[in-house]
Amino acid sequence: MSTSERVCPPHAGASWSVLDQLEDPHLGAALIAGGPGTGKTHLIIEAAAALVAAGHELGDLLILAPVRPMAQRLRHAIMMRIG
Repeated sequence: MSTSERVCPPHAGASWSVLDQLEDPHLGAALIAGGPGTGKTHLIIEAAAALVAAGHELGDLLILAPVRPMAQRLRHAIMMRIG
């Protein structure tokens, strides 16, 4: 699997940090999937905040959601998290 096709689990064990994987400049893209209550939204918010803190521009991140209301909630939550 190429780095642009890597799939990140919603909950990573102690041996594999999802945030470390998302900060990999060679990653390109990540799919975060899981059932209800598995922490997907929290992970996306924290990943976006970590990438911005690492010097990436928020406008350079592409975060997709299945429906517009979820995209709006994510946008709001990310903005609240990064200040």
